[in-house]
Amino acid sequence: HIPGVPSVPVIGSGLSFIGVNNQNFIQKMQQLCYKPVTKFIIGNQLAFFVTDPNVVKVILLSQDFLGRPGLFNFLGMKYGLLSAQCR
Repeated sequence: HIPGVPSVPVIGSGLSFIGVNNQNFIQKMQQLCYKPVTKFIIGNQLAFFVTDPNVVKVILLSQDFLGRPGLFNFLGMKYGLLSAQCR
């Protein structure tokens, strides 16, 4: 079981992100994160917020995680890695 941000059908975890834009998205995730991995759902898209460097390494080395999810489009990102220090 992976802990996560509360979600409801259809909108997922969207209620937790009302008023959040792409400039303060990571800051909001830091407030909601659970170590080392937190799941959240935006609409019908499952996403994970990872704070453990060992888990990040597994993800980056895995062939299963090569695609760019809809979250990158939402944030206006074509390339890159989302990262931030978690408290």
